[in-house]
Amino acid sequence: MDPGGNGAPARQLRFATRGGDEGPIGPYTVARIDERSVAGLMSIRKEWGEVAPRWQVYFAVGDCARSVKEAVSLGGRVITGPRLVPETGTFAVLADSLDAVFVIFELP
Repeated sequence: MDPGGNGAPARQLRFATRGGDEGPIGPYTVARIDERSVAGLMSIRKEWGEVAPRWQVYFAVGDCARSVKEAVSLGGRVITGPRLVPETGTFAVLADSLDAVFVIFELP
């Protein structure tokens, strides 16, 4: 449980299980192991309304726009995106036909 929505329990779990370090990149705190980004943490913003803290899975894809079209053709839906994050990549938040939410991410 993370009543303040600041990600502290997630940080504690990550450090307890894998070690590593973390540092800010924009609104995210990025966790790294051996210089490789492996996770990101973001505080819940007030403008989002009531949002429960949660883990979010990301999948790397070669072509975000094409993957969005394929997901939709298979019964998925687009929550947001594709969106370009300068110097980071393109992402889209999707849900499958059973409403499981996930993110696809294309590196630049």
